[in-house]
Amino acid sequence: MILEPECIRHINQAYESDSTNIQAITDKANLLFYSPGMFGGNKKEAIRYYEKAISLLEENRETENNWQYLNLLTTLAQQYKYLGKQEAARKTYEKILQIEPDYIWVKDELSPQLKK
Repeated sequence: MILEPECIRHINQAYESDSTNIQAITDKANLLFYSPGMFGGNKKEAIRYYEKAISLLEENRETENNWQYLNLLTTLAQQYKYLGKQEAARKTYEKILQIEPDYIWVKDELSPQLKK
């Protein structure tokens, strides 16, 4: 609780300093998604930041053998599911499995749970 304002300030500073930095975008998305609304959280806005980070990695062709890309896709799919966007989550899990068919967590747990 004591460090939270400092953390928020640093995340916002990092993003303002370079709004194309994947880590800064991801941190901003996580901050928005996991913070309560009364403290500035906004889950729908967070989704836009996750999508932005993914788009930048795809545009820059930085997706091959990139764990951060798979992690962002996985996080995005989970956030879609949380927000009740089942079809978007399903498509994202399918995309993940096309890239990495042996991604066990998605293949054996996350994707099947969505189908139930």
